[in-house]
Amino acid sequence: RRDANIEVLDAGATKLFPLGETKTVIAYDSANQVTVASGENETPLPPPGGGQVTIVKDARTGQFTVASDEPVFVNNRPTQRRQLHPGDVLRIGEATIVFDDRSAEEEKDKPKE
Repeated sequence: RRDANIEVLDAGATKLFPLGETKTVIAYDSANQVTVASGENETPLPPPGGGQVTIVKDARTGQFTVASDEPVFVNNRPTQRRQLHPGDVLRIGEATIVFDDRSAEEEKDKPKE
């Protein structure tokens, strides 16, 4: 079971994508069509007029980080690299994407010994 996912919000329908064990690449075109690929060998090329954003999972900590050559907005703040937290809202091109990681929430709620 994968606990981390992104939810791509669209006027027509919302799409849920599980995040890969190492990285997930989100490519978008000038018409705001979003393509999501997970894994080392499945990297979509950004179409002309578009771009791409990568969400990388740190194998040691389990934390997810968003990285991009171009600024991406996370919670309405521009960044090129930022650690993600459950509920963070990314704006990539005109697409709105919500990050969720249930395993991080479960860790946070565990009683400390």
